[in-house]
Amino acid sequence: MLEKHSTPEKIASQERFLDAYRETLRIASAARVAGVSRATVYRWLADPEFAEAKRVAAEEFFRQHRAKIQVYIEERCRWRQERERARRPMRCANLAKARAALAAKRR
Repeated sequence: MLEKHSTPEKIASQERFLDAYRETLRIASAARVAGVSRATVYRWLADPEFAEAKRVAAEEFFRQHRAKIQVYIEERCRWRQERERARRPMRCANLAKARAALAAKRR
């Protein structure tokens, strides 16, 4: 898939890098997992096929994490709505007291 004239070890290293990159989106840590240096990864990026594979891996990372973030945002919105529903009676009672105190001052 990656390079037609590569050794099986190089292809395996590139695949390990891409798998790790999909998880972290950090070249240094993904290179460490793959057992290669960052400089090696940057040399591999000169190959258009590998560069495209890296771009696709980054898109997968963002697609996956966008979904996680969206779920978190929805949970947070539900939590806020529930909290506001629980606080509404208290706010209404405090507002009524404040209005009564203001009305008493005006008399």
